[in-house]
Amino acid sequence: MGLPRGRSVATVDPMRQINQAMFWMRRLSAVSVLACCSALLFATVGAAGAESAGPERQADNSQQSFDGTVTCSKCGTRHSSDLAKNAADCARICAHLGAGFTLVDGDKVYQLDGDTNVLKKLATRRVHVVGEVEGTTIRISSIAPTD
Repeated sequence: MGLPRGRSVATVDPMRQINQAMFWMRRLSAVSVLACCSALLFATVGAAGAESAGPERQADNSQQSFDGTVTCSKCGTRHSSDLAKNAADCARICAHLGAGFTLVDGDKVYQLDGDTNVLKKLATRRVHVVGEVEGTTIRISSIAPTD
């Protein structure tokens, strides 16, 4: 059982297969490096663009005004009667112990980010606050008593 006359057996050259595999591996590596560099470039340019556009966007509509009562984040509007102090003293004591100051405006409660000494003086008073809102926190630009 031999081969039919006139036909030769095609042999596969192992070196050719290796060279072909190496060719595709190099191409794949080059494309991968190019894709990573492009992604890094786009991320850098995008971050720089977002950084420069961010403050302008915030300055347009972030200043808002609120009216409410300054109190501590621990007690809210229900201060402890155990202290034998008034509500303002209770709020100051809670703030001294680590509680933050909040603005209670009806059903809404906002954390206040501002000068603690000023907020201590305004504890339990009705105030008008102007500031930037970020979530439920108001960064105070100005605060004044209304009573």
